[in-house]
Amino acid sequence: MKKNEVKIFKYGTVAPFYGLIIAISALPSFYAIYTAFTDKTLFSEEWHFIGLANFITAFKDPVFWLALKNNLFYGFFCTFFQVTLGLGVALLLLKPFKGNSIGRGVIVFPYLVPTIVAVMTFKWLLNDLYGIVNHTLLRLGVIEQGISWLGPSFAMFTVILVAVWRYLPFAVLLFLPGLQAIPGEFYDAAKVDGANSIQRFIHVTLPQLKHVFLIVALLRGIWMFNDFDIIWLLTKGGPVKRTLHIPILSYTEAFRQYDIAQGSATAVAGFIILLVPIILYFRSTRE
Repeated sequence: MKKNEVKIFKYGTVAPFYGLIIAISALPSFYAIYTAFTDKTLFSEEWHFIGLANFITAFKDPVFWLALKNNLFYGFFCTFFQVTLGLGVALLLLKPFKGNSIGRGVIVFPYLVPTIVAVMTFKWLLNDLYGIVNHTLLRLGVIEQGISWLGPSFAMFTVILVAVWRYLPFAVLLFLPGLQAIPGEFYDAAKVDGANSIQRFIHVTLPQLKHVFLIVALLRGIWMFNDFDIIWLLTKGGPVKRTLHIPILSYTEAFRQYDIAQGSATAVAGFIILLVPIILYFRSTRE
């Protein structure tokens, strides 16, 4: 086969894949960006270019800044607990013990359960009237009356709890092979130098996991910033906007208030905020 024919064959085999990516990802993204600069509504037959008007409206709206604050709070703590607990669970699974293989299988379970099933199960468990969590705490005397886990005081805590449970396996599955790839000689040398287990963790494990740690944190941060389904299914952004964040605000503006342009502008503003961690992620993976 000639060199030109090889090139044609190579590019011809990947062209459908790139075409599919453009069709399902790039085109809708560019359309949303274009729509953000127009006055399009869900029922308008014609729309006009209005420049930055939608973005100015968004930045003047206190609800947008409330949603952004909730977004950052939710994304930070979800990422923090997924990374720290994921590393801790991976360290436990790294040690040989009876039932280790079963434990590795069980830890993946939350990632395999459909989101709707997981969320509805948690809504039943945490129900303030008949939920098993409140019932158990009342029987143990920990609380005197049922806690409204999805009420204004605990709603954000609850959605973070469910999100951490749901996506913790992702962090574990990335940390575990990273830990297994650390040469045992490093730990042997540290023991010879008199380092205890905590010192070996700080001076051997963490430096060797630096790149894995960065990638897990960036990926989970980006994904949790854009997470929609868990909060929507649990609270729909309520109560009293306690869990409202950018994706839900964008959805509400576009499909509840029928203002497609304003919803697109809100989503694009969220994307611009995400550019910093996205750039950091691509730099880290390139290295």
